[in-house]
Amino acid sequence: MAGIHKIADINPTIDNLCVRIRVIRLWTLPSYGNSPLPYSIEMGGKIHASVKKAFVSRFVNLLEEGISYQIRYFGVGLNKGYFKTTHHEYVVNLNQRTDVHRLPKSSSIPRYGFKFVSFDTLNAPGYDCTYLVDVVGYLAGIGNEKTLEKDGKSTKYTVIELEIDDG
Repeated sequence: MAGIHKIADINPTIDNLCVRIRVIRLWTLPSYGNSPLPYSIEMGGKIHASVKKAFVSRFVNLLEEGISYQIRYFGVGLNKGYFKTTHHEYVVNLNQRTDVHRLPKSSSIPRYGFKFVSFDTLNAPGYDCTYLVDVVGYLAGIGNEKTLEKDGKSTKYTVIELEIDDG
């Protein structure tokens, strides 16, 4: 078997990639315009992974948040669009050939992948808001659903108000 690759080194030019990851978050997406990627995974290290709708049933009961796995035989694509969970240039695409093995609980992969961003940074001119961020605050309000029109496409969103304690 090939060696274990670092998440930072993942790119489409490497054959037979094999990585050890911890699943940080799992979520499903509603079918937006028949999106082929309804099941999303954020992996420690950090890189985003997606599962096409046809393969969701294979992975939905196999992967758990907080658990470490060794995975191989997966696809690699560009991390593009208006919804990015990580700053990694690429994303992992799990498919029918993907091999998944659970690692022992004593895995040395960090349990949490938080990288907190200050509100000052978020409010800075030119901040790239296409990435999800980790923040700490108190939920102070939830606005009404709105629609963003961009490049001929519409996306619904809800504004939330967060308050922070500077102490």
